[in-house]
Amino acid sequence: MIIVYFNLYYLVLNYLNRKKFLTYIGLLMLATIIITPIKVIIFISNFQPYRPHSTTWS
Repeated sequence: MIIVYFNLYYLVLNYLNRKKFLTYIGLLMLATIIITPIKVIIFISNFQPYRPHSTTWS
């Protein structure tokens, strides 16, 4: 979600409107490379291991 807002409100306005497409693509990829691992680390740290219900066969 952060990358979408960064893309819309900063990158598009500053680089696509000035017709600097390669700079836009480069900065978008750089932002994705930086933000994605942070999101993955946060996701993994909040992940609770799956524990199935224990069934007893009495």
